[in-house]
Amino acid sequence: MIVKKYIKFISLILIAVGIIWGGIYLWKTMNTPGSILNPQINKQPDITDLSSKLKMVFDDKIFDYWINSKTNTIYYLGDSGQISKISASDTSQKGEIVNSQNINQLNKVMPSPDGAMAVAEFNYPKLPTFSIFDTATNAWQPLPPNIIAVAWSPDSKKLAYLENKDNTGRIAIYDIASKKTQEVIKMTQKDLGLSWVKNDEMLFYETPSANIATSLYSLNTTNKTIKPLIKDEYGLTVNWSLDGKFGIKLINTNRVPSSVLIDASGNELASLSSLLLPPKCQILERAKIYCGIPKTIPGGIALPDDYYKNAVYFQDELYLIDLASGKASVIFNNRDNVLIDASRLTVNNSQLLFINRYDGKLYSLDLK
Repeated sequence: MIVKKYIKFISLILIAVGIIWGGIYLWKTMNTPGSILNPQINKQPDITDLSSKLKMVFDDKIFDYWINSKTNTIYYLGDSGQISKISASDTSQKGEIVNSQNINQLNKVMPSPDGAMAVAEFNYPKLPTFSIFDTATNAWQPLPPNIIAVAWSPDSKKLAYLENKDNTGRIAIYDIASKKTQEVIKMTQKDLGLSWVKNDEMLFYETPSANIATSLYSLNTTNKTIKPLIKDEYGLTVNWSLDGKFGIKLINTNRVPSSVLIDASGNELASLSSLLLPPKCQILERAKIYCGIPKTIPGGIALPDDYYKNAVYFQDELYLIDLASGKASVIFNNRDNVLIDASRLTVNNSQLLFINRYDGKLYSLDLK
């Protein structure tokens, strides 16, 4: 028993050392100053310049996409809300329209972890409305009014939502199968974001901005206790790993953005002078991070505000960062300065999918 505890302790030390050395490696290899990049928006990248492993999945501009892991199918929405699907194993075929309903003023799409369902927010910002799309029926199911934020449970069976009704806020859980709702806690705050990273733990946070200090809180859904994880940070934005054990945190102090690796409790594991933007990364359960990392870092910008407002664009290289070994490797070297600004990165089998912010199209990078 003592030997097992000793081995586990040594393993944790090795992972921590790897994370620290990973931070040092990234600091040395990817910290490059730059000037403001003012691109031609929606310019079509020259496909002939792309690596043979990097391909455009289809010609259509999309609003967002997700992958149904049960059927290995890519679902994607056009700007009007029309939903189509295509096999992830054979993207050479033409996409099939599965729902042609128009959706006005789309704001965001939040797929369940297994991709069998997705929640869309629309009629934004005048009258935010939420509905669930079920890939089994290809139909929409409206959620109750007055919802301002939602988050899927890790097992995809429940949906948490923040409701603001009659000037009273509350977090409730909606069971997909039984269609029953259970209140978790009443809230005085009414404008928050939600994420559900562990079975018994939700996170809620204020809208991030470089101009306002915001915080991140943890809510235990069993005993209904709240505790702060990160307090009063400017530009606070976090992207969590699929298992909720690691996160990439962005902060912006005096208009100088920086990113760090944190653990599940919000404690800093490694400081990175190179800028990893949380929306441009995916952290896998195996402590591996796939990121689109800008070749140059614009100076004087407000992050994450300017990124979300599409006021700044980057030219990315794609990296794989292994936290356990501390190694960072380039998986797409953008030597030809192709206009690639990767967002919504998703690893599916041997493919890395992402939306290129320049043309709004879906791309696939072969990882084999």
